[in-house]
Amino acid sequence: MSAEANSPLHPIQSLTALTKFVETQIRGGESKRELYQRLKARYPKPDRLARVIAMFPSNEQRARYGLLSKFVALAAAVSIVAGAYYLSLVFADLSLFERIFNSVAVVLQLMFLANAFKLLGPSFPFLTQLCAIRLLVNFPGFEMFEFRDSFRVELQLLLAIDFLAAAGCAFIWWKVFPYYGLSSPRRGDDEDLQVHAAESK
Repeated sequence: MSAEANSPLHPIQSLTALTKFVETQIRGGESKRELYQRLKARYPKPDRLARVIAMFPSNEQRARYGLLSKFVALAAAVSIVAGAYYLSLVFADLSLFERIFNSVAVVLQLMFLANAFKLLGPSFPFLTQLCAIRLLVNFPGFEMFEFRDSFRVELQLLLAIDFLAAAGCAFIWWKVFPYYGLSSPRRGDDEDLQVHAAESK
């Protein structure tokens, strides 16, 4: 165990260092709940500590769902890229500002996607909501592109990928990170942020 972690003043100052330390401890086999209880009293921002611990899966969950999560993340990647291309066709007359805004939105989505490949908790609620919204946005496209049969087939394929990505992300969210709300861990009965699936009610 790191000497820094034993300091009563908890000298792990940066978020990057804390994240690396937490991941090392969890991969080393320490229970997430035990890790949180051990560090909570000496860490000045327990909510931030809980958020960092909560975003990692246990070793058992990583072994069971790691490969599946990569396939799900790949489907989400196709959904994001194809969805951006589809929107560029639907709204071909966007202004420069709108195009820049959409490009930034795609980059942010890809950042969450990168964490999904690592099986990190915050990615899956976000991607589930994103894919579900894309489904709602893309359905009207059938009428808009009904004069292009070839594109209609492509749109059907895109909708199928969106659905698989949304369902897959929701499944990982439910099985690995059920203590997450729409954007962050929920609070338990003790008002602490939950860090482990076993704490979900």
